[in-house]
Amino acid sequence: MERSEVEKPRKTFAIRVVQATGLLVAIYVLAVIAISHAQRRALDETRVGVSEQSARSSFWFTPGVEIAASSDAGAGGAFTTPDSRCKSPCVRRLWWIHPLLPDMEAWTVDLDSDGKVVKTYHWSSP
Repeated sequence: MERSEVEKPRKTFAIRVVQATGLLVAIYVLAVIAISHAQRRALDETRVGVSEQSARSSFWFTPGVEIAASSDAGAGGAFTTPDSRCKSPCVRRLWWIHPLLPDMEAWTVDLDSDGKVVKTYHWSSP
């Protein structure tokens, strides 16, 4: 068997590995963009005064919850400081953290004691 006959399958395999890696990276980037866009759109459509159930149904994922009276930052610990935690009129904060970019992007909805939206916020890390 000649040397070129052995090298050809190796080159083909290497090319396929590079193509597959590129495809996976492209899929990941597209998924990040799609999730960010959908969550941002849901946040933009969530108006002050709507019910918690209405706010929850707009987003793709189940939210984490931060309770105002708790010293625990809840699901959004990476994004909050003691000064930015849920406080009056906020009683509970719903968190949606980007599943592919944790600690990079999140969306919150603050709720009052009646379960109505009082504030929304988009969090992002530099």
